[in-house]
Amino acid sequence: THAFVPFSTGDLTAFVLATGEPRWTQPAPTSFAPAADGTRVIVVSETSVQAFRATDGEPLWRVPTPGVIVSAPVATSGWVVVALDSGQLRALRAETGAQVWSTELEAIPSSAPVVAGDRLYVGVTGRVLAALDVVSGARLWQAAFDGDVFFPDWPRAQFRLAESEARTSTDGIGYHFNRYERIGEPRR
Repeated sequence: THAFVPFSTGDLTAFVLATGEPRWTQPAPTSFAPAADGTRVIVVSETSVQAFRATDGEPLWRVPTPGVIVSAPVATSGWVVVALDSGQLRALRAETGAQVWSTELEAIPSSAPVVAGDRLYVGVTGRVLAALDVVSGARLWQAAFDGDVFFPDWPRAQFRLAESEARTSTDGIGYHFNRYERIGEPRR
């Protein structure tokens, strides 16, 4: 019922979908699309994760990370998962921001994590797709593929959300597609 839109000004604004009217605005600089779980909106900055109450924008919690966040967060079933430039994935409780688990990957994640059922999938630089158990973070399998998920400099470049689309497949699985535009040179 709301769309949560980050702006280049560093603000996050909630819009009522039926009317387009702005509901609330909070300072929340980000280079990635926020994640929403129905109750909360999760926003990542370069080195922190923050949650706002979806209905009124009230800040709920903010947690620093030990590295740079390299993709949009995922929020589902009471969990928030973020990917760091160290190759680490961190799962947090959506209600409090408390860390549940942390898993080290061999390289930098090259895609935002995706949750399907009890599995979490993430692309890793070096042309690898990894599947993890969403509850424990344990690696279930990994597979090599022919190309990188994204351009290698995406984690260091600045982008803005250009287009966003939600779809539901015939088997009932929801997908969210975002297209980003580069707005700056890669950070070194």
